[in-house]
Amino acid sequence: MPHRTLAGLKQQYGPVIWLKLGSTNTMAILTAKAATELFKNHDLSFAERTIIETSRSHDYYLGSVALAPYGSYWRVLRRICTVEMLTNKRINETVPIRRKCIKDLLKWIENEADMVKDGRGIQAHAHGLIY
Repeated sequence: MPHRTLAGLKQQYGPVIWLKLGSTNTMAILTAKAATELFKNHDLSFAERTIIETSRSHDYYLGSVALAPYGSYWRVLRRICTVEMLTNKRINETVPIRRKCIKDLLKWIENEADMVKDGRGIQAHAHGLIY
């Protein structure tokens, strides 16, 4: 369990550690106090995101708040999300749609479970769920 392994590293090496994950150097912040200090004092130094080539080839990273490079474009995306999309009024407007989606998902799960139980359907055979 990675979270327990990292917690153990915190006891041995302290609240901030550098890891080499494959070919990528990664900083892990292991305490809330260290994270608060990092974001308060060094936010811009660590704000840049690595963009993988598959995202870059079709410009997928430009349409995402999570993947866009930090800068004026990212700040505009974030502002649009927080001011236009993530307000109580907008979220409350989508309640009926979200309820319908959840209802449809539960119905699909129930149907799939019935099909597996009855031993019919592609899903049961494809996933080896027929006993």
